Amino acid sequence: MNLLREYIREILVENIKPTKSIQNIGDNEIVTSTFSLPGGKLIVWENSPYAQGAHSIYSFVVDESQRGQGIGSRLIDAAIQEYSGEEISGQVSSLASLKVLFNKGFMPPGIQNTDFDELVKMFNDDYGSLNMRLA
Repeated sequence: MNLLREYIREILVENIKPTKSIQNIGDNEIVTSTFSLPGGKLIVWENSPYAQGAHSIYSFVVDESQRGQGIGSRLIDAAIQEYSGEEISGQVSSLASLKVLFNKGFMPPGIQNTDFDELVKMFNDDYGSLNMRLA
C-alpha cells in the first residue's frame, strides 16, 4: 500500500509543471516559476538577488480549507524536482510552512541536524519568521 501511495505521489509531482514568467523588480529582472494545484500555489524566484543567488520561494499558499491534504508537500516536491541539485531558500512565516520545509530537508543556514522542536523555538524567538534552505 505504501508503494502504491508513493507511486501515485510521484505521478502527481511529475505532472506539476511550473509556469515561467519574468518580473521586473527594481533594477532586477527575475524569472519566476509558479507551481499550482487546486487549493495551492508556490512561486519561486530563480537566482534571487535577495537570497545570494539561490532560488527563493517567494510565495507559498495553501487555502485554509485544503490544508492537511498534502498539497503544500506536493508543491514543494515539484519545486525540488524542478531545481534538483540547486539551492532553494524560503522564509517561513507560519508553523505549517516550517513543518513542510523541515520535512523536505530544509534547514536554517549554518545549522545541521536539529529537530523540529528546536526549529519551533528558533522560529518563535525570531518573531515568527525563519529562513530555511535546501542545498
